[in-house]
Amino acid sequence: MDQSLMSIIEVALQQGIWAALYIYLFFRMLKQGEKREENYLTIIDRLNQSINEYLVRLQVSMNTLNEHLVQAIDAKHPGEDQAPN
Repeated sequence: MDQSLMSIIEVALQQGIWAALYIYLFFRMLKQGEKREENYLTIIDRLNQSINEYLVRLQVSMNTLNEHLVQAIDAKHPGEDQAPN
């Protein structure tokens, strides 16, 4: 432990068990908060990856649909160069 943390603990012990308990709980909550934040970041990364994969699949589907639509229009009206906007 670094020196400042040790001095905080020493002062807390001089003040009594309640101060020591408070310091212990404080640092425990900090550690739990860090762990919770890591879990949230992992979840966010997984969700972001899933959304990106879905958007890629959606773009491929839209491109395929557009190609089929252009082919259908060309087949129905041969010789005309009108493509949908």
